[in-house]
Amino acid sequence: MVAHLGRGQMTDEGKWKIVSLMKKHGNPNAVAPQVPCDVRTVNKWWSVYQKHGTVVVPRNRSGKMGQQKKWDYDVKRSLKRIVETKDVCYAVDIQKCSRYKLKDVPLRTINRILLEILGCEVKKKSRCQLLSEAQKRKRVEWATEHLNDDISKTVYTDESTFELHFSHGHRRCLPGQHPGPSNEVKYPEKVMVWGAVSLCGTFEIVILSENVNTQTYITTLKQFFRVLPHAAPGVKPDQIVFQQDGAKPHTATETIAFLKSKKITLLEHWPANSPDLSPIEPIWSWMKHQIKKMTLRDRSDLEAAITEVWGRIPRKVVEGVINAYPKHLAECILRDGEKTGHY
Repeated sequence: MVAHLGRGQMTDEGKWKIVSLMKKHGNPNAVAPQVPCDVRTVNKWWSVYQKHGTVVVPRNRSGKMGQQKKWDYDVKRSLKRIVETKDVCYAVDIQKCSRYKLKDVPLRTINRILLEILGCEVKKKSRCQLLSEAQKRKRVEWATEHLNDDISKTVYTDESTFELHFSHGHRRCLPGQHPGPSNEVKYPEKVMVWGAVSLCGTFEIVILSENVNTQTYITTLKQFFRVLPHAAPGVKPDQIVFQQDGAKPHTATETIAFLKSKKITLLEHWPANSPDLSPIEPIWSWMKHQIKKMTLRDRSDLEAAITEVWGRIPRKVVEGVINAYPKHLAECILRDGEKTGHY
């Protein structure tokens, strides 16, 4: 009578013997007597080898061999619910959620499950201004009124500021490693620009040498209308719909009088605190992401980089953000004027 190896008695040498014999014979019934062990053991280690490429697999890890700790099942379900519904970030805050029984679970276990099993990452939330009820109501009214506008003739404009020294204030660290100080310039060099986009593409960007007031804004508009025939051949000023936000230089009496003198149709009464509805805001975000990758020394380098990146914005990117504009208006209506998250 052949003595078979009991549970837990199979050595690594025996496991590899099973693998080599299965490669040779392919029949568990023929392999089992030669090890010796039962057929179920042969099938088990042959399956492990086919799945992992080895028979030496750590135990008690998610997705690996061995039974997981009970905490991994219960806590995983609770943590997933918290991450989806609660505005929390750190394990200490998660542990304090009274609705879930996590007070007895070690912080290391919570962090391990969040990182290894759920794949959660700590991310910086985008800044978003709070909207009053009146602003939400006006956003819904404006979006409803302009939902079916003809976007093919609309020119979307806005200013944006670019900084020479950028620091996002985050760093990926090993467990227990301190991120260290964030090296930031207290008063970084800034460049303000004005740009305009339409389904025709991008127009010439204007680098502003000073803060925007009514006179500088009118000067910028004069420059825009001067290059319009070259940027969009065949398009006359009186054929476009001009979009601008509600900044004071934009809505000043002199500015409105100048635009009316050019017979420009204005997209009036743009709702306050609504950059998420503007198609040009994603363009600024795309540009800033590209400029962050560059090594810039001074203001002239930054201005040159802005002009260079603006000139190579893909036409598909511009068309994509403008064609998505009606969808953002519809989403704003569905969300009762709340931020759409597209900024």
